[in-house]
Order: sequence, then structure tokens, then C-alpha cells
Amino acid sequence: MVKSASTRAALLPYPIIAAAVRGEPDAVNTVIRHYSGYIAALSTRTSYPCLPLFLCG
Repeated sequence: MVKSASTRAALLPYPIIAAAVRGEPDAVNTVIRHYSGYIAALSTRTSYPCLPLFLCG
């Protein structure tokens, strides 16, 4: 499967991710800036309680 150019452009380079895992502040800030829209969208979603009928992991 070939990914489109827009999908590849949206990905963070591996060295940035590896540096963020090591705890380098500039890399961590880059990752947070990259995913800030996604984080904001998830933080505004309605959350539902886990019901006993369902498996909640």
C-alpha cells in the first residue's frame, strides 16, 4: 500500500520521536505542537461511564 504525499508529510520524523522519548524538551514540545489539535479534539468529547455489561479495559 502506497501512502499519499500528504500522509507522509503529516508524520513526524523518527529522530524527533526518538528524541522526545529520551526526554529532550525541544522534541517533546514539537510532538505536543504536532498533536495539539488531536489532543484538543479528544479532550472535548463526551465521555460515557463504563457499564458492567461491557468489558472496559
